[in-house]
Amino acid sequence: MRIVGRSSPERVTEVVVSCIRKNRSEVLVNTPPERPLVVLANIAPSVTPRVLRLFRYHRTFERAVDVYSKT
Repeated sequence: MRIVGRSSPERVTEVVVSCIRKNRSEVLVNTPPERPLVVLANIAPSVTPRVLRLFRYHRTFERAVDVYSKT
């Protein structure tokens, strides 16, 4: 079941190797829709919930909570 973004193991491997080579400590490896949300949440945390509701993206996170609360 796909809840949020996903990345192939090959893509994750590429990014990990790149981070090691460039001495980077943190990188997002998600499909494009998550990256702008993470950036927005860091820049304007009070606006993010409204944007999530506007695009109905909050349902994705509600499903994630449902799935993970059952485990």
